[in-house]
Amino acid sequence: LSLLGLAKAGLDVVTGAIGAVAGRFGDLISAAEGAADAGARVEMVWGGTGEAIGFVAARAKEQANALGLSRAAYLSNVGALGQLTKSLGVNELAAAGIATSFAELAPKLAAYAGVEAEVASSALEGALLGKTKGLAALGIAITDADKATAALRLGIQGEMKDWTEAQTAQVLYAAAMEKTKAAQDAWAGNSGDVEVSMQRIRASIDDAKAAIGERLLPIIAPLVQAFADKLPRAIDTAMGVISPFFTFLQQS
Repeated sequence: LSLLGLAKAGLDVVTGAIGAVAGRFGDLISAAEGAADAGARVEMVWGGTGEAIGFVAARAKEQANALGLSRAAYLSNVGALGQLTKSLGVNELAAAGIATSFAELAPKLAAYAGVEAEVASSALEGALLGKTKGLAALGIAITDADKATAALRLGIQGEMKDWTEAQTAQVLYAAAMEKTKAAQDAWAGNSGDVEVSMQRIRASIDDAKAAIGERLLPIIAPLVQAFADKLPRAIDTAMGVISPFFTFLQQS
């Protein structure tokens, strides 16, 4: 190698090492930020205190890992479902129950139907809006008789066309939970298999990364800010020093 080649190789090693370290820290910080965003979303839906948010937090702690989900992923799903359910006029505590149940049902239904979890989640969200074709495509058909049975169980009276959006959502939720019992039972029977166990391990790693990143963020953030502020000037200074050196190497 020429002197110039050796210098370039040395710089590549140094920048590669810096990039690897930065990448590791970046993964941890990104995980922490994702967890914080998911937590903020559920707080936006249910507020920072109260029975509903307490219920959601408890379910996340109890169920997320068992489903092969990180807490951030679980809370993000619950937040989206809760926002939709509340927008339909369902009260806070009932919305929390529906959102957590459907968030927990989605991976079970996905495994049962052999589809991605996002497909199952979308079908369940659609059901809350009265659109049951997504569930039908997964083998879960909700008939008018199913709705009537669910309404009777909930004490909702009158004709379907006269139900409020909140009543319709609650009826379809109850009907969906009843019609997906086979999927729920299948998950319970297979919850110890290798694939689910691997999902749980990955979820645990994601949770650990988020927890470590949360501890590091207050320390790293000021350092990164200071580094970003000083880097341009440092590069200009360094280039002024090493430019003659590179000129020498090119001439050698």
